[in-house]
Amino acid sequence: MTFSPSGIIYNLTGYLYLWIRYRNKVKVKEILKKEYDNSYYDAGARVVMSIFGLTLIGFLLLFLIVIFGRIIYELCF
Repeated sequence: MTFSPSGIIYNLTGYLYLWIRYRNKVKVKEILKKEYDNSYYDAGARVVMSIFGLTLIGFLLLFLIVIFGRIIYELCF
């Protein structure tokens, strides 16, 4: 079995996410089995990718606001 940096990060993130969110050993095992197919990797990947997606959307919106603001500024002044 080989370990990759992303695997370590996703497993750790998934483990921490589930334990911080549910704080109950039985509940964590139940959610892990039901929603994440017994894989901390899947839980961590979902959390990391959702954070990455939200950040990307935020930068895109900021970019569009700056572009439209600059266009409006150039037209008015």
